[in-house]
Amino acid sequence: MRERGGGYMSIVQNWWNNPNKTGLEKRTQERLQTSFTIIICLCKMQLCIKTILSYF
Repeated sequence: MRERGGGYMSIVQNWWNNPNKTGLEKRTQERLQTSFTIIICLCKMQLCIKTILSYF
């Protein structure tokens, strides 16, 4: 069974892992990685805060 959008994800993964990217593409990838890192950190902090608040 194939997931919806599986083809699109493989295109993104191929681009992401492509070592022959232009300078602009590399900067875009760095910005995306930074954004994802920030979003993941915020989600984890939110979970921690919810857990702490549930004890009170």
